[in-house]
Amino acid sequence: MTTGPATAASGTTAIPGTPGGAPVPIVSADCHIGPRLVEDLRPYCPAGLLDAFDAYVADPNRSRGRYLERSEEIDPDGPWRNRLTDGHHDPAARRRDLDAEGIAAEVIFHGSQNDQPVPFQTSMLGANDNPELAAEGIRIYNRWLADVCRDAPHRHVGLAHLPMWDIDAATAELRRAREDGLGGVNFPAPRPWLRHYNDRSWEQFWAAAAELRMPLTTHSGAGDPTLFAGPELGALQQIESGGWYSRRALHHLVFSGVFERHPDLTLVLTEQPGEWWPYTATELDTVHMSATRGNHALAAQVPELPSHYMRRNVYIGASFLSRSEAVGAVRDGYADRVMWGSDYPHMEGTYQYGEPVAHGKLSIRNTFAGLDESAVRAMLGGTAAAVYGLDTGQLAKTAQEIGAPTFEEISEPLDRVPAGASPFAFRTVGPWA
Repeated sequence: MTTGPATAASGTTAIPGTPGGAPVPIVSADCHIGPRLVEDLRPYCPAGLLDAFDAYVADPNRSRGRYLERSEEIDPDGPWRNRLTDGHHDPAARRRDLDAEGIAAEVIFHGSQNDQPVPFQTSMLGANDNPELAAEGIRIYNRWLADVCRDAPHRHVGLAHLPMWDIDAATAELRRAREDGLGGVNFPAPRPWLRHYNDRSWEQFWAAAAELRMPLTTHSGAGDPTLFAGPELGALQQIESGGWYSRRALHHLVFSGVFERHPDLTLVLTEQPGEWWPYTATELDTVHMSATRGNHALAAQVPELPSHYMRRNVYIGASFLSRSEAVGAVRDGYADRVMWGSDYPHMEGTYQYGEPVAHGKLSIRNTFAGLDESAVRAMLGGTAAAVYGLDTGQLAKTAQEIGAPTFEEISEPLDRVPAGASPFAFRTVGPWA
């Protein structure tokens, strides 16, 4: 693997090296949006379902709590202050926030920490009491998100939700979402209520995602095996939900031959902290060498080592990347698979509401100062531009317009972490702290 400009599975070359004094086009591979049920999504609800929609909004037992409006209930200096930005649901406000952070474009997940669910969803884990209504709620959300992205397609890549419990319906909605302008799939990790991803009934879905260049993008937490309780909840979620459980689709797709049959299929594993890439590649290669010995069917199904498919088909959405993780990616030769993310507007992300100096720009300096320029440009935007099909010329123009930092500015070491900064956004774990 190289650390030069990234190449996506489709063969599209990412942003080439630009003059050192030019702003760096930054793409956040992890942002979130939370349209308000009533004000934003109700207008997209079919007329025949409005009564059901209103009943869902009024139900205190639905999957998440009520939206917290701008009010004195939120401490502007507290950990939840990011709820005060209208960028959760207002495209113009979110572009204002992205501009301040120097971010030219974003990949958008649902789940904005403003307590707004996708309509008709009754479980945070995706199992629903009424699958037909749940599927309609997904279509409502996707149509709204497509309109947000259409407003500035060079800046927003929307990830479609799909009714994954019905493979035919999921494939149909994937195609419709692509036609509507969405740029990828919010792809759940394997879960008990889903058919296993090595089940051959998924073949039509993989084929459609590869044909339409819709990256399957799994976010941390998508693999929740259960919901924890107690003061240890956050720690256990980060270790399990944000770790191996969320990455399980990787070995399912590798060993069932999906990447071999569909070389243009892309899997992105987002908000996966740590330097797990090298040891995962080694582990899967070791399993392959052992499992294919005498197993001619598996050897024919997966003729290459798993690390080959990881290098070709798999990327890391590395949210609020720590310095040690960035150094490790360069050192171990997989910087071209890494895509930085701000996690906007989550409280743990690089954005902090009301700060006079953008924490995102400081966090980027804290992570990347002194590293190889081609690797930094790839991790900060070049790879994401290639994976999600963004116009690199337009990205460079936007970076100039919003005053994105230059490579020289990014290379200036950070003297100190700002007071009140998110500990996630300024992580310095590891020997390179």
